[in-house]
Amino acid sequence: MGKVNRSLVVAFATFMAVLSGLVPVGAQAASRPTFVMVSGYALYPPIGNKTNSASVALTQALADIATRNISGIVYGTLGLTPTIAARFANGFDPNLYNQQLFAQAKSEHANLWLQLRYYDNWVTVGNTKVNLTAPDIVNSATNQAIFVKAAMAAVAVYAKAYPSACTIILGEEETIYHAQYGSGLFWAGPALWASSAKFGVNPQYLVQSTTLDQLFASEYVSITKILMTAIRAQFPGCRIGLHIGDAALYNNIYGVPSYQNIIAQLPSFDFTFFDLYTKISQNDATYNNTLTARISLLKQLNQTVYYLAQLHTSHVGNGVGRTPSAAEIDTGLASANALGINGFGYYTKNPGPTICTQATIAQGYWQDPNNPLNQVATSNCNPLEDLNPEDPNTASEQMVWQSSPLRWQHGLANILKFQSGSL
Repeated sequence: MGKVNRSLVVAFATFMAVLSGLVPVGAQAASRPTFVMVSGYALYPPIGNKTNSASVALTQALADIATRNISGIVYGTLGLTPTIAARFANGFDPNLYNQQLFAQAKSEHANLWLQLRYYDNWVTVGNTKVNLTAPDIVNSATNQAIFVKAAMAAVAVYAKAYPSACTIILGEEETIYHAQYGSGLFWAGPALWASSAKFGVNPQYLVQSTTLDQLFASEYVSITKILMTAIRAQFPGCRIGLHIGDAALYNNIYGVPSYQNIIAQLPSFDFTFFDLYTKISQNDATYNNTLTARISLLKQLNQTVYYLAQLHTSHVGNGVGRTPSAAEIDTGLASANALGINGFGYYTKNPGPTICTQATIAQGYWQDPNNPLNQVATSNCNPLEDLNPEDPNTASEQMVWQSSPLRWQHGLANILKFQSGSL
């Protein structure tokens, strides 16, 4: 037989897979890994409720990613903070919610990944809800067992729904270890965090600390080993990626990047899940410099890099109320692709409204159209770069697929370009 045209073989295989129902119509069978967030912590719209706008939008988002062969990312949480739990008069179980969400996704033929969010664990110790810190878990067999049981309960719900396509990302904001609230206290514990020498303090929420750098690296290795061991024992077929997203992992300890030391102490894993957002940076140049430095380091460390970019409106640091323009969305993908990323997708939770526009910057404040008494200063906006946000959203605490449909479709189009290698 003569030489077979590979493209014809791939096309025929895709055609047969569509006929058999293995690949949804419109999907591309041969592609680079692509993904998008379809759920956000503290956002729990009803599932399959045709009279609820958020529920309808979620169903459409799942259908959107299914037809494009894009994986959706869903949070697995170990417990709700007291503030969020108080919203639910009759209680709320994130695992039961995810069980319903996975069923809905499968009915739309959508593939999902699980991102295990564990620094806000709020597990039951004795008769009390407790947010266990990393030292609590590492230094106590009892606490460790409670932590692992809660983590594996979230994983089990997911792995049961997707046994043959199981992909788990360990961590979310866990690697923002030096935040005063949340994960900073998780890694160090309140007393050590408060007593550690710090420098470069940002009035928003970040600090730097050599002591915390070293502690974080040690505790991160321990917690990751605990979770990887438990997952592989019960679900050996699952792919595991590690989410790393902040300076702690790139800072040098004794002349060596922290992440290099961490990798050397861990069992093998499948990919590094890296996020960096255009509008969290002070300006586009700062973003590009940071993106280049960090992805270059990860590639030097022989990492398979899955990059999560910004499609949402930011709400912390330099990003309060800032939304990327269409040009910035495109440039971010082009830059990351040129650096050799292996997988690509978008974070899509709009935690706040778009307040940075040409008009609001000119007048110095944003006025909530639904509540005119609510005015927000635009002092954090960048007059040179925040003039033309794409499909700005006035609502807060909504997903891009609900409140910014044009931006959502733009993101999906970019993902398909990366997926097909047509950039």
